[in-house]
Amino acid sequence: MKTEILWCSTNRRQNHLPSAAVRVGENYMLPSTTVRDLGVLIDSNVVMLSRVSRTVSGCFAVLRQLRSI
Repeated sequence: MKTEILWCSTNRRQNHLPSAAVRVGENYMLPSTTVRDLGVLIDSNVVMLSRVSRTVSGCFAVLRQLRSI
């Protein structure tokens, strides 16, 4: 199943969010801390930390390859 659930809130309110499974159709799903939507990683506190760290990691990988040339 490709459906993911993400609760978005501030850091101060993260502990007030429900952590129980949510029913979607016939399935029950646990909320994720990070989801992918149209190729963009979005995290639960909406600071895009996961997206930035993945981009930085990809840049360093390319730089390591260029260094060997």
